[in-house]
This record gives sequence, C-alpha cells and structure tokens, in this order.
Amino acid sequence: MRHATNVLFYNFKSFLHDALARPGTGRLELAKSISETLIIRNTVEKTLEMKSVVTAREINHLLHFTPISNLKNILRLGFVPRKFLEMSGVKEIIKPKIPDPFRYDGRRECFCLSISWPNYKTFYFKRKSMAEEEWVVLKLNIESIVQHKCEFFKTNAASRQARKEGPNNIDELFYDEGIRQKLNLNNSFTTDPQAEVMSYSRIPPDWIEEIYIERMSQSTNREVRSIIKDNLLQRETGNNIKIIEDSTFFGPRKDSWFWKK
Repeated sequence: MRHATNVLFYNFKSFLHDALARPGTGRLELAKSISETLIIRNTVEKTLEMKSVVTAREINHLLHFTPISNLKNILRLGFVPRKFLEMSGVKEIIKPKIPDPFRYDGRRECFCLSISWPNYKTFYFKRKSMAEEEWVVLKLNIESIVQHKCEFFKTNAASRQARKEGPNNIDELFYDEGIRQKLNLNNSFTTDPQAEVMSYSRIPPDWIEEIYIERMSQSTNREVRSIIKDNLLQRETGNNIKIIEDSTFFGPRKDSWFWKK
C-alpha cells in the first residue's frame, strides 16, 4: 500500500509539472494521461444508481467556493484533493489558499462539494475569517458524482453527528421528517443546507461550467482579465467556461430562517 501511495504522489508531481507547462512543449498529453491516476471511478452499477437519483431529483449541478487567488490553478489543474496540495514541493509551487487549514472532518484525501446550493453557513464563516480575500463560486458538471467515487453526508461532515454516523447514501441527503413540504424545498435541494459531498477524485477543468463572482471589483477585474489572457476559460468541448457577476450563491438559501434555531 505504501508503494502504491508513493507512486501516486510521484505521478501527481509529474502531472503538476506537465500541466503547468506551456502549450506546445509536447508534455500536455502526458499530463492528461497521468491525471487519470488521480481518478477513482464508480462501478457501472454505482454509475447507473447515481444517474437514477440525479434524474429523479433533477439535480443539475454541484457547487464549490474558493478564494479567487486559487482560480488560476483550478482552471489549469482541475479540483485536486487536499493531500496532494499539501505535498512538499507542490504547495511551494502553486501556493494554494486553504480556507480550512485544520480540516476538522479529517478527510484530506477528499475535497468538498455541495448539491444545488453552497453550504452558505460554512461559506459565511470562511469569508469572515479570510476577509482580505475575494471569493468565487464554481458551478460543476453533475458527472462528478455520477462517474467518480464520492461520500455523502446529510449534514456538515465535521459535525459530531456526521462523525458518529459516518457517510450516508445520497438518498438520505433528502430526508423528509415533514420538513421538506413545510420549507417548500426545491426537489434538488438537500434537506439540510450543510449537507456535503466528499469527492476522492480529481475533477478536470472541462467539468467547470460557470464561475460566479459577487461583484466586479478592480482586483477581481484584473484577475479575470489575466485569466482570459492566459486562455484558461477554453474547454476541449468548445463551450468556454463563463464568468458571471451574480451574487445569488453568496447568500443563504430561502429556508435559512428554519436552520437558525
């Protein structure tokens, strides 16, 4: 097992080196090949099960929030679990801004996603603790949970309840107990707004659909112009990633009044 882990870490360093290479150097195809080692795929049966849930629930997207200073590396490398970002020699190169340095859920081999709406409570506290940062919310293709291994938690994965119960089936994120009708929840909303998805696999940049910014400040505008100049919004599918000024996902869900108690 240790040998396999060492190979995986070596492969990631090689992937990082090649993915950050300039186009035309001849190493990008190798990087794409190596990046496959960072993906844990669902079985055919699990993929079909996930497709059934996603269709029945009309789940169209996943969301992830991060400081805008991380955006360029995400657009180059995709989403990568924390354990790789913290590797010696890696963190010095890409200098990630980590909103949760202690990672109380204990899952450094994963990164966090939300279904249909961000975990606005955590988002609020992260922005408050890193007030000097400007933030973005990224909208991701739902294939991230259909095709890749994930764990699902019906409340915050760092909470006492989640640590006691462990992961849940995805259906359990939509538990009722008379709550959903009372709150008039969208079919695609998890019952608890702090429900989380933990992804074990790298998500490629091509699965990013839209990037939301709360407001176009001068510093944000400079970052966006730099991203466009570096052609980081281009996707292999031909449909470029959109950057949109929209504050919707920077606020609470419509049922936030219920969860204040």
